[in-house]
Amino acid sequence: MDGGKWIEKSQRLDTLDFNTQAFSSNERVVQFKARPYMDLTVSTVYPRIYSTIYSYYFEQGFIYMRNFLSSSTMFGKYDFTWSADYKSFTIKKFYGRESVPDRLVFEQLK
Repeated sequence: MDGGKWIEKSQRLDTLDFNTQAFSSNERVVQFKARPYMDLTVSTVYPRIYSTIYSYYFEQGFIYMRNFLSSSTMFGKYDFTWSADYKSFTIKKFYGRESVPDRLVFEQLK
């Protein structure tokens, strides 16, 4: 991953920024920014404002992501595939926005 900022393609509301500076030279981090959305598992009244930093690594067709701000040390495992031209990638949904598909396509912002 060369970095860059990527946007979720179906609604163009949520981004992943792989240019985020790591807190240590060994840690790879990505910043996730989501526009506010309703998550009925959290609240039926207030929108969820969810942006965070994930540490991540790739292994055999998966991206492993851990919320950097969480006390958990567990990494979530998500399917990850590049498009043939490397201008987009598909990742299994990792956040609660109901209106996006289960497999998210992100394309690089120019």
